[in-house]
Amino acid sequence: MHNALEFFIQANPFIVYALIFLGMLIEGEGIILFASIFAWQGLISWPMLGIVVIIGTICGDLLWYSAGKYLKNTAFGIWLDKRYEKTGHWVYEHIVSRYGRYALISKFMYFTTRPTIFLAGWHGFDFKKFFKATSIATIIWAFAMIIVGYFFGYTVYLIGYKKVLRKIELFAAGLFIMVFLIEYVLKRKFWKQPTSEIK
Repeated sequence: MHNALEFFIQANPFIVYALIFLGMLIEGEGIILFASIFAWQGLISWPMLGIVVIIGTICGDLLWYSAGKYLKNTAFGIWLDKRYEKTGHWVYEHIVSRYGRYALISKFMYFTTRPTIFLAGWHGFDFKKFFKATSIATIIWAFAMIIVGYFFGYTVYLIGYKKVLRKIELFAAGLFIMVFLIEYVLKRKFWKQPTSEIK
């Protein structure tokens, strides 16, 4: 399996970089760390990885900004605005209006990155300022993550990446089995059909 994966990466570099790009639209840190394992094997170019990470992240930020800006003027957006009017004013005053400062901080706070960008679009934060702030923040964040990925990849290289991948496969299989068992138990306990005795 490992040899097949290596062959696929070597034979299809364009597809691999495209997958990394698409992955950056949704998730960041995990994609970089996983790709770093193969970069250390020489299967992926470090410079190309950095470029794809930066472009993919910025494109992802633009999508989230656009989503916030678009939804603002929909029926759902109008309803949400009325429901959280006071909260919206606070968010704009303390976060969105200071997006240039929060752009970099949110990049390193996993669960705040997407919501912060979404809210910037929602509240109509100036696009030019947004693009400049998010681009600078992305470059700094990507540089830092590539360094982390480099040392992560080196650690995996010392341990033996085939051993690490095997453990990841076992972990994924174990997680799947655990989820299946939990679902089975919950179904038996909570979703059992009531039975009535016939007298």
